[in-house]
Amino acid sequence: MLLISYIYLSVPNMEDVTVTVGFVDVKELRDTKPSSLPLSGSVMGVLNEQGHWVMPRPGNQPAIDFLAALEANTAMTIPSILELSAEKYGSAECLGTRKLLERTVIEENGKLTEKLTLGGYSFLTYRETQEMVVKFSRGLNAIRRGKHDKVAFFAETRADWIIAALGCFYQGLVVVTVYTTLSNSNIVTSLQEVGVNLLITSYELLPRVWKVLPELPNIKQLVVMEDQLEGAGTVPDEFKYLHVTPFQHVLRIGETCRGSLKKPKTEDLAVIMYTSGSSGRPKGVLLSHHNIVYSVMSFCMKVSFGLGDRYLAFLPVAHVYEFTTEFGLLAMGVAIYFGSMKTMTGKSPMIKEGTLGDAQVAMPTYMNAVPLVLNRIITSVNQASIERGFFKQKIFQAALSIGRRETTPRFVNNMLSALIGYGATETTACVTGTSPYDRRTGLCGGPNFGVYLRLIDWEEGGYFTTDKPYPRGEVLVAGDCVS
Repeated sequence: MLLISYIYLSVPNMEDVTVTVGFVDVKELRDTKPSSLPLSGSVMGVLNEQGHWVMPRPGNQPAIDFLAALEANTAMTIPSILELSAEKYGSAECLGTRKLLERTVIEENGKLTEKLTLGGYSFLTYRETQEMVVKFSRGLNAIRRGKHDKVAFFAETRADWIIAALGCFYQGLVVVTVYTTLSNSNIVTSLQEVGVNLLITSYELLPRVWKVLPELPNIKQLVVMEDQLEGAGTVPDEFKYLHVTPFQHVLRIGETCRGSLKKPKTEDLAVIMYTSGSSGRPKGVLLSHHNIVYSVMSFCMKVSFGLGDRYLAFLPVAHVYEFTTEFGLLAMGVAIYFGSMKTMTGKSPMIKEGTLGDAQVAMPTYMNAVPLVLNRIITSVNQASIERGFFKQKIFQAALSIGRRETTPRFVNNMLSALIGYGATETTACVTGTSPYDRRTGLCGGPNFGVYLRLIDWEEGGYFTTDKPYPRGEVLVAGDCVS
């Protein structure tokens, strides 16, 4: 199944709504009840007595049970998700990483290109993941200098990222995320704004870190997630003032520490998540543990994840969509296989010839996707069909041609079971989502669990709820997920 995010929104009987998003106070809405309308498989939302669109029916029972267990513990925090999952799923596979066997540099089209030979996946179980998180948390607390309560993350998606973030949460620290795709100037601006003194990064990004550090005098410590072959690298002479600690060394320190953990409270700030900067300078959005937990659970209410499912993680975990997805998977006992856009298939740019791509090895039952990813998959399959001969190539191209006579979302939905949703960083990714049983396209579903929507006139833009053939206007969003 694919989970695909599109940027347009539709609500029941409003199939072409042009929107801007506003946010309203949730306090007056939490106790409202959905109207008792007769429901069918195509109903995406119902109006409550106050005129807000809400989710029409209870969600998946496992998610309801998990949320009830969290509420019973009176700890609606991210560490509580891991603790409950470790207790519930124990020896089940949790976080998977591929073995890096060899790195080769070759010349292609006049450029030097890195090619990787990768082996199979090795896994931490849910119980082992929790144990490693506690070690990292205690180790980080032992090496951390100063009283700063924020830690910045500048690294690609990987198991170590999740472990380190959870370790920070176990100490009540705030995680600051910045995209690795940001320009150096935007990285500097974002990290200057929050004033962090500790940065967690990875070996492959050290060249960029060395470039921005001269403009970030507040940063005095680095934790480096190692490369499997090269380790944590070396520190240039001009940065010898830094305290640089490899990720694995933090874990070893944590093994000898028995200090208490400083777990957060439900309303505590969890993440300052910087946006991608696609519409200007990146903005830091403040998300609490309360926001994230309810967004995670609303995600779980819409999908049927569980033990035995496999998820391929390759989108940036610094993005709120991937971030909440991965914690939702932890809540449901799914095995997370970490990969990369550059190693996804046997034809991906960093895969050495003869090595299987991440998707071929993981064989995921679920994955997140965006249009760019789908286009790369189609290109890879097309190349494979060419290599298998003229006849198979023509069959594939004919099928693709038939599909493209329809809209791209419809083509994807006919080939795969696709869930389409809408959200923003300010709503912790959670606004709407389609049902697994709804095969329609051109929409992105009704309200998620705990979300309240209302369409109002947007007079300045000339959009009105009375417009024909479809109402248009401004969508107001409220709920526990709103920052």
